[in-house]
Amino acid sequence: MRPNHSGSSVVRFWFDYLSAFAFLGLQLVEELCSRRGYRIEYVPVFLPGLLAANQQVGSVEIEAKRAYVFKHALRLAAQHGLKLNVPCHHPFKSLLALRVTALSSPSTRPLLVEGLFRAAWLLEQDLADPAVVEQCLANAGEAPKLLATAAQEPAKAAVRDNTDAALAAGVFGVPTFGYAGELFWGCDSIPHLAAALDG
Repeated sequence: MRPNHSGSSVVRFWFDYLSAFAFLGLQLVEELCSRRGYRIEYVPVFLPGLLAANQQVGSVEIEAKRAYVFKHALRLAAQHGLKLNVPCHHPFKSLLALRVTALSSPSTRPLLVEGLFRAAWLLEQDLADPAVVEQCLANAGEAPKLLATAAQEPAKAAVRDNTDAALAAGVFGVPTFGYAGELFWGCDSIPHLAAALDG
């Protein structure tokens, strides 16, 4: 384990299941933090909300960019020895998955996040389907009742609050990693995050 120079042992990970790069970033940051002995704080945010607040459109909404972005994600996956399948129904609605994640307990959240990302980007399942989300909850050992509460105001508010707090912190896209007051955006920022963890 490397020395912790900042006094903090937590890396914050802002994500939306919509993003292939967030799925790749999840795997890379988990491997990095496992090696360095750091804990990850998983923060689900609504990517369209981040984009709208910054007067941006998503990459997949630009036809010429859409094809390139998915090719780039597949190339990055291959570069890092990771698997990735682009779901045919992308872009999908991620709010249900984000809301149950925001309500999940800290002990089960890592497994739930991994399971939901895998369902979308490996198994090509639709996270807008309650049955898919319910199965991910069960696999993570989380209570199925979270599915019923996802449509209620506390769940909606939790994702909104996360998104608003992310914007206030300077987050404009996903994946974004936060450590010691610094933001690191995108999979290609992982080496910079590693350097920060090493002081």
